[in-house]
Formats: sequence, C-alpha cells, structure tokens
Amino acid sequence: MINDTLFVFDRSLKSLQLFDALTGKHLNTIMKVGQGLGEYLHVADFVIDTLEKKILLLSAMPDFIYFYSYAGQFIDRVDLPSKPPNAYSKMIDFDNESYLVWAFVDESRYDFGNISFISKQTSQILNSFWKSKGIEQYYALFPFWQYSDKTFFSTNITNKVYQITRDGYHLAYKWDFGKFDIDKYRESNAFKVNDKNRSEKSEKISRDFSNRGDLYYFGKKLENKVFYYAQIVIKNDIKSSYHIFYNKETNNYHGFIKTVEELSFITYCLTDDYLIGELLQHNNTELLNSSLLNDVDRAILNSAKEDDNPLLIKLYFK
Repeated sequence: MINDTLFVFDRSLKSLQLFDALTGKHLNTIMKVGQGLGEYLHVADFVIDTLEKKILLLSAMPDFIYFYSYAGQFIDRVDLPSKPPNAYSKMIDFDNESYLVWAFVDESRYDFGNISFISKQTSQILNSFWKSKGIEQYYALFPFWQYSDKTFFSTNITNKVYQITRDGYHLAYKWDFGKFDIDKYRESNAFKVNDKNRSEKSEKISRDFSNRGDLYYFGKKLENKVFYYAQIVIKNDIKSSYHIFYNKETNNYHGFIKTVEELSFITYCLTDDYLIGELLQHNNTELLNSSLLNDVDRAILNSAKEDDNPLLIKLYFK
C-alpha cells in the first residue's frame, strides 16, 4: 500500500489491481497479456515508482521490465541481462541508481549469485552475490522488504535476516526458536541442481514439511518501530500458522494463531500503526457473529463466494 492506494498483484491472472485503501473502491486493473507492444507473457513481480508515478512489472523468461502509468498506459520496456540465463522472480527498488533482483541460477553451469543489483541507467548487472544451496533457491517467495530506509533479505527457510548494502550483505538479526532450528534441516538437506537424486531428495523434503511438526517455514518476516514480526507455517497449514511479535525494547514476544475474535489471516503489509492481511474465510461464521462488522460489511461478507476476490482486514496496534 502506498499513500491511500492499495496495489494487489494477482499472479494467476498476470495482473495488478489498484484499490482505494480507505473505501475499497476499485480504481484500475493493469492486465496486458499478449505479444504486442506493451504486452507480456508472464509477470513475476511489480514495483511502484512513487517519484515518477510509474508501475514496473517484472517479466521472467523472457526477462523484461515493463513500465506503465498509474492509469495503465504503456510507457517503455527494458531488457534485462540475459547472461548468465536467469529467471528473474523478485524485484525491489533499492535506490536512485539500481534495482535489487532475485533470480534462479543453475549453479552447476554458472558461477553467479541469486541476488543482483541492476543499473537503472544501463540495465546491466552491477554486483552479484548470495549463492544459495539446494532447496533454499526454491524457498525465496518474499526475499526482500524495506523498513526505515534499509533493505532486508531472507529466504523462507532460514531464521537469519540480512541487511543488503551496495557492497553485499551482513547479518542483521536472527530468530531463535530453541531446538526448532530450520537452518540445521536446510543445511543437512542441501543438494545441487545437477544431483542425480535431486527428484527423490526434493520429494522427501516436501513430505517432511507436510508431515513433521518440528519443521516450519516463514510466510513473512517484517518489522516496524516496535516489533520484529514473523508468520510461521507448520505442516504446510497456512490456516494454523503462528503470528509472532517480538518487542524490540522489552525483548518479550507475543504469539497467536487466531485473534481474540477467532479470526485467522495471512499477513501482507506491516506499518507502525497497523497490519493488513487476507482473511482466511473458513472462519466467516465467527466474524459474522462478532460485533466487528457494520451492516454493510456484514452483508458483503455474507454474500462472498469462494472464487471472489480475497477479503482484506486491517488490524490496528493499540
């Protein structure tokens, strides 16, 4: 969310939808799927340039950045570096000179990192680092986030959070869950892309994450001025994931699966004042019976269908 506009990326429809964050009114949809001018075949991520008021859509394979106005008018297309062959999947606006991107790289063929700085002026790679091991490359769903003019990086299967600088990265902090340490599991199950038993190892890892109660992955890692925040998913059950708030000043933490109103959600955005998440609609009954909704919102929720757009909730910090 930027100012009073909520940007919602729909990966399945390859589109970006804009909403008024205060009223929920739909403002615009950018969906330019095709092979003509200003059209794309795939979209992996997006960036909002607030200074230029432009929307950037990242296309992977072929690797391009498409520029659009807020109104959806095509402006330009930039070709990303093709050597080594990359599948760019995540991007963030790092500073006035560069973008920060995450790409899948075949480590058996190329001595290249997954993270790269790409020049805004020349579209060439300025610096590359972080060579992931084994399964880590496939668990970088939300690798970058920013807070207080700093950029952070982490994969979904590590307790460690790193701060990114133009020169590389350093450890910023680490989540500690005692004997439950996903880093040990990740390190002991590393494999290379060209391993002969790659398929068997990958299938075993998938079964482990679905069946073992001592394994977990991070749905999100974020922070605001008071808390470090993490959403922890166990046994691939997003409906029963834990929300953990660690107080930076007191070193105390608070964790829960559901709110006191019996609501569960997936977190998308964290600010100093509030949290925005997607309501998991298996608990609509609890919400309909609560006092949280006015008559209009209750009617909207009551008429919601399974294939409707997701319902977002906004939780304020007291």
